[in-house]
Amino acid sequence: MPNCQIEYVSSGSAEVTTCGKPAVAECADCGARRYRSADEVKAEFVQCFPAGAGELACELSWSITHLHLKWKHYRSLFGTSQERIDLLDRAAPALFRWLETIMRNDVVLAITRITDVPAQESTRMHPWNA
Repeated sequence: MPNCQIEYVSSGSAEVTTCGKPAVAECADCGARRYRSADEVKAEFVQCFPAGAGELACELSWSITHLHLKWKHYRSLFGTSQERIDLLDRAAPALFRWLETIMRNDVVLAITRITDVPAQESTRMHPWNA
């Protein structure tokens, strides 16, 4: 049965541990296996974290997971070897230069979305509100 590959670092420690929980759910009645749904994963976050923090932790986890996947795809194309870059340049230089820019910008935007302060309504009085 496949296990979760999410890695955790405990505070005050540099040791990385893998979650190891089952990535699939098993039916108690028939034993059928299936991957856990997004709702099941979210419910686990809500259960494991203090009130109000579970949903935020889940959203953050998903955002970081998607960011990691985007970076992994970028690195697999453009960060593995000079031979691969030379091959891409020979095959379709303009296309892969364009794709590299798009993928790099997508990673940067994902980072800024994660680290950005949420927009809040302004409490200042605007002239048109007077």
